[in-house]
Amino acid sequence: MMCLARVALLISVALALLPAAVRAQHPPRIPAARMSVAPVIDGNIGADEWKEATKVSGFVDPVTGKRAQDQTDAYIGYTDEAIYVAFYARDSHPKGIVGREITPGAEFNGEDTVTFRINPYGARTYDGRSQFSVNVLNTQQDSIAGGRAAKREWRGVWKSAVARQPDGYSLEMKIPWKVLNYPPGKRLNMDLDFVRFQARGQVTSRWASTSVYDRPELSGFWVGVDPPPVSQQQKTEFLGYVAPEAERGDATVRSGLNVRHHFTPLLTGLLSIEPDFRNIESQIAGIDFSHTEKYLDESRPFFNEGSDYFDLTGEFTVGRMFYSRRIETFDYGVKAFGNVTPDFSVGALATVDTGNETAAVFRAANNFGPKASASVFSTFDDRPGGTNSLWGLTGSVRHGSFTADTQLSASRQNGQAPNSAGAFSVGYDVPRYLAILRYEWVQPDFQAPLAYIPWTDRRGAYLFLDHFMEWRHGPLRNLDVNSFVSSFFTDEGEEQQRGVETFASATTRGDVAITVGKTMTSYSNALDNLWSVQTTLNASNRFRQYSASWETGTRGGTPSNFYNVGATYRLFKKLDVGLQQSILAYNGSDSQTIVSIGSELSPARSITGRMVAQNGDVNAYLAYRNGGLGGTELFFILGDPNAATTVARVSIKVVFAF
Repeated sequence: MMCLARVALLISVALALLPAAVRAQHPPRIPAARMSVAPVIDGNIGADEWKEATKVSGFVDPVTGKRAQDQTDAYIGYTDEAIYVAFYARDSHPKGIVGREITPGAEFNGEDTVTFRINPYGARTYDGRSQFSVNVLNTQQDSIAGGRAAKREWRGVWKSAVARQPDGYSLEMKIPWKVLNYPPGKRLNMDLDFVRFQARGQVTSRWASTSVYDRPELSGFWVGVDPPPVSQQQKTEFLGYVAPEAERGDATVRSGLNVRHHFTPLLTGLLSIEPDFRNIESQIAGIDFSHTEKYLDESRPFFNEGSDYFDLTGEFTVGRMFYSRRIETFDYGVKAFGNVTPDFSVGALATVDTGNETAAVFRAANNFGPKASASVFSTFDDRPGGTNSLWGLTGSVRHGSFTADTQLSASRQNGQAPNSAGAFSVGYDVPRYLAILRYEWVQPDFQAPLAYIPWTDRRGAYLFLDHFMEWRHGPLRNLDVNSFVSSFFTDEGEEQQRGVETFASATTRGDVAITVGKTMTSYSNALDNLWSVQTTLNASNRFRQYSASWETGTRGGTPSNFYNVGATYRLFKKLDVGLQQSILAYNGSDSQTIVSIGSELSPARSITGRMVAQNGDVNAYLAYRNGGLGGTELFFILGDPNAATTVARVSIKVVFAF
């Protein structure tokens, strides 16, 4: 096998010969327009009520670099109370406009939507940028900077309305200033952009960031904004719950309290006492084979709120130095997160499970403009049998199409000599091409009980290459081909992982997604020789989607086959049913069946349930929710969402903000 250094050299030469990635962009600038009379938010853009706003047009399809075939006009203005935004989205085939989701916060996959982006700090970075999206059914989805919680009273309430038009649809938004974090002062310049997704052709068009990069420094400028004074008044909010429940004849009442305090408009504190983790559905680990521990997403609100401030080392490195699922439960926890200045952010967290575990996490990060950043971090964990402390730093810089970054960590277990782990990488990223070369190591005795580290006793490098293409005409919508070349050894020089994995994925104009993969990788001198294929029908429509995959070959000379089929379907316009069946045949046989149901009775009310059967064990639960729009929320749960087997349990949970 050609050594990684030689492969990297060949790739670097080839990429250097590519033409210029993208023409230089000059982000547009628009003046801030103060409105004397606020428009009525009804979805219809009245000429008189929007005459004082600034109008923008000329949305560009980044794939073609040309004006989008179906154009969009956007309007923006403000008062002392709120920012007002409107879109008029023209469509040459209005009957093809797609809207499906009605639950606030749902993912808009393959639906017609518009999005307003704003960074009040004008920092040209992802930090501080908020997004407000609405589909044609007026379902809202937002991502508000500052680590806002899912509970609507804490996150902030904004308003929108949609109206169908003969040649498309129109939409209006009202975003109160109090929803946003913004710096004090007058005549501010803010970053902003307007984005539209058209489902019929799967086309994204944007007003400002018109290259395929879609980087924050390509956003437009909103010039001369005079927002209302930033409130310096400290504000404390409370969110409590009460959960009476009965299980196997025993009745109990659990309760807890969350307290949220704004130290400054940019810095937030959160105290959680006796949180309810039992009634929160967690991700189920699949049975597909893996040489390492599988990473599972977090679903608990305490850890999700402000989670970006606790992302110590990111995803693609030796591991995540803070993996919140390591903290299974606690009696009380406290965290503070946010920005001290527009460029300098902090996150601090501590939890106590009385008599069992005390854990703490800290991170401080600084952006040096849109192309450079650095952070320092530490974790602490004390449990019976061991005390661990970890500290580290990260750094990243981008120049043109090149990026360099590093992550360094040191860990001390029970006062012993520290052990280290780290990585250095360089990347080259231009439209349609990506190359990353990374060297990393983890010393044999490196321990980090709060981290997710898939490999230890590891030293070596990998090369990742990706080529992505997208078309507006022809049988294919897109094609993505990538390869992962690895060469890792233990500290004593024994092979740990070495080989090549290649995958090719395509989506057809008929919305069929197909992925084919080949793996030729040796683990400890035992070869994995595998082929895989996966296909998904209606890839952009989760309400009528079917998928199947098959992986076959040998692992270390032993035959291995993995089968997976799945389907999601909406019945009677209200009932969503999902089925996933997996079978792994390798040194025996494992099977897993997951059946899910959900009925959206209204934007606020729903019924959900899940049944998981794995190797003879079956767990099922059913839940009713009335909430999501603010005010008191009510949950009724039969069973335990995360138990190994079905539990005869009834719980009523009431959540209230005050």
